[in-house]
Amino acid sequence: MNIVPDLEQFQNTDPVAFRILLLVLCVISIIATVFALIMYIFEAIGLYSVAKRRGLKHPFMAWIPYTNTYLFGKTAEQYETAVKGKSKNYKAILLSLSIILTAVSVLFSVVIYALSNSIVYLALAQDCAYSSDATVLIISLILLYIAMLVVSVIYSVFYFIALHKIYRSFSTKSSTLLLIFSIIFPVIVPFVIFASRKKDDGFIELNEMRKN
Repeated sequence: MNIVPDLEQFQNTDPVAFRILLLVLCVISIIATVFALIMYIFEAIGLYSVAKRRGLKHPFMAWIPYTNTYLFGKTAEQYETAVKGKSKNYKAILLSLSIILTAVSVLFSVVIYALSNSIVYLALAQDCAYSSDATVLIISLILLYIAMLVVSVIYSVFYFIALHKIYRSFSTKSSTLLLIFSIIFPVIVPFVIFASRKKDDGFIELNEMRKN
């Protein structure tokens, strides 16, 4: 199978259509970036408020990438410790997996870049002697994708377990339903945390149960 693209196809591409496509992609990228920023701000405000009210150290970590993941896990640990007397180390697990996922994603992007350069070189040189390099890159790409997928799944499992603990600290009655919606529509998580930042019903119910 010939993986070298035909240069004539690129030469015959309609420049107007290409510019329109590029413009649409730019608009979509801008909208996605703005929405992602809004989500980040809402989650940071919510997590900061929760951590500060509940006496967790360094609530400002909610605003910093990676440390916000640490604080997220720490918030979940606080509730689980209050319920069971002990807790899994969610903060370390989530932080470690987040760093690993980022590293694998970066490597994945680097391999994609190298593969695209290799294909372009083959197209310009029209020399199939370098196809072995492209094959190695493709295999590396597949392995990195599998690794990224595995780490993502593991991270998601621990993330949603920790999220359920946080939701239960807000309200034990609606925590499961909120978790289900959060799994189906992850975009709601920052807004739920923001809207629930002043709720401690889970801790209140726990204290009442112990008094009785």
